[in-house]
Amino acid sequence: MIRIYSTLLFITVALFFCSSNIATLPSKKNKDRFIGIWELVAVENATGEEFPILPGQLKIFAKDRTYRFLSIGSQGTSIRQEGTFKVHSDTLYSEEIEFATNPILLNLSSKISYVFRTEDTLFITGEVNGAVFREKWARVKMPSR
Repeated sequence: MIRIYSTLLFITVALFFCSSNIATLPSKKNKDRFIGIWELVAVENATGEEFPILPGQLKIFAKDRTYRFLSIGSQGTSIRQEGTFKVHSDTLYSEEIEFATNPILLNLSSKISYVFRTEDTLFITGEVNGAVFREKWARVKMPSR
């Protein structure tokens, strides 16, 4: 009888820990929602006021979990940053910066809060070297032929 109760207790505890860990994992859909080309369209200040950004700041999230941050301007296109990303939950992802034109950012890892306001609008908030950032990104749509 005691053995049955201890087995039931073990199973209950195991199910509790498994279910609580599953609840914090990101959904497959959210992992896939990042994939594509995104353009930085605005930054926000601490009160939520948006300020537009000049066009041409792009971030490409690839299926192999790498990313590139590009700047496109009158002088051409440059890679500003690249590295890997990992989606940790439905509200948190991280970027591992492996290359950056700004040497202060090289080899940094940052955890970033995110929310998809729509399928094509992504808001992110994070901190790098003590500087807080709040950014609004729009998915770049490929023109139909």
